[in-house]
Amino acid sequence: MKRTFLLVALLAIFGSAFSAVSVYVVDNSKTIYSYTDVSGGGASTVTTALSFNGRGIDLYNGVLTVTIGDKRPQTWLNVNATTGSEVVISLGNCRMWASVVDQATGELYASMDNSNSYACRYADILGNSLVQATRDVEQGYDPGGDAAINGSKAFFTSYGGNSSGRYLWSLPLGFASGTVGVAEFDANPYGNSLSGIAFDGAGNVYLGVNNNSVIKLNSSFVYQSTIVTGLSNVKDVDFFGGELFVCNSLGVSVYSTAGAFSRTFGPTNATGLVIGGVAAPPTTVDFVCTVTLVDWNGASLPTVTVTVDGGTPVVKTLTGSGSSGTFTLSLTPVSHDIKVKAVKSLSQTVTGSGTTPAFFLQCGDTNDDNKIDDLDFLSVIGNFGSTDPVLKLIGDGNGDDKTDDLDFLNVIGKFGTSGT
Repeated sequence: MKRTFLLVALLAIFGSAFSAVSVYVVDNSKTIYSYTDVSGGGASTVTTALSFNGRGIDLYNGVLTVTIGDKRPQTWLNVNATTGSEVVISLGNCRMWASVVDQATGELYASMDNSNSYACRYADILGNSLVQATRDVEQGYDPGGDAAINGSKAFFTSYGGNSSGRYLWSLPLGFASGTVGVAEFDANPYGNSLSGIAFDGAGNVYLGVNNNSVIKLNSSFVYQSTIVTGLSNVKDVDFFGGELFVCNSLGVSVYSTAGAFSRTFGPTNATGLVIGGVAAPPTTVDFVCTVTLVDWNGASLPTVTVTVDGGTPVVKTLTGSGSSGTFTLSLTPVSHDIKVKAVKSLSQTVTGSGTTPAFFLQCGDTNDDNKIDDLDFLSVIGNFGSTDPVLKLIGDGNGDDKTDDLDFLNVIGKFGTSGT
């Protein structure tokens, strides 16, 4: 959901223009909103069609990671911040309440619960390479509030309907399996049901408590003061540019660190926000695509034309032999529509986030109009058996440089089909 910002570095980059960042807010209506600055200006919508209501949100190099909270099984969503396309990550029979991405490594840290509460870390936002810590100090109560990274630790707040949900606890980054969470702060008697957590880079910590207030701790996690009261449904707290951003039933309410109210923006019943800072190029992963040309008899593999998400087509060379080969695309780890077409074959589009998509291209499209119909049939019949160096290629639908019975059978067997 958030990380500690190094304010000195940001000042060196931006001067005093702290508003020149992207802000993303999720609410309980399956919507993600974006703003071009921290005043709430430049409002637009990333998506209004999340699969589930969002609970928390983080940004990792152009990809938004949205936690669900009360949805089983263990589920989170990855959403392309530019296109709004969504990938649902679903692993195991538990609930993910809060998560944060380590911007240095790409690891995702999350708090979970089934019969007990605990924390997990994953190698990436796709949910690979699970490492599970033991349950936290609350022995199974909702871990639920928020997650943040500060220094060398991942921090979690515990959210509950009674005095059990009152701890700020931590785990070291890169923790090993079975590591026990450490209780850093017990909110009793200041409150319970801890929600948001924010670090200001100067050693202070801000916690949402009792669903209606924000308290301040010092760097030793000792209570200092209650700085915001009178809200309802406090779900997230973030810090940026000397201000606190509090998600609550009114929207995103902004305060000074002394508790002076500044403004409110965003949707009502905001549940999570992330302030993006400098827009970075989206992190990419390799999609290794396998192409099989069904009924191909050519001496070598042809090139393929690849179109991703309706963009500009690019030509790729297949690595392989016979009728099968591979090519690689570097894409963001979200869902994509990948369309592949080879000469004399029908195109195929595969949709998804899997990094090893497979394509089976049907040969027989002699005129490359992406369908096998009467024109292809007439092409085969009209040039059947020809030895003319040009004509014999016109009816060739399988790449063997001749028009013969194999081409005839191809057209007859696939007549009426078209590419996707």
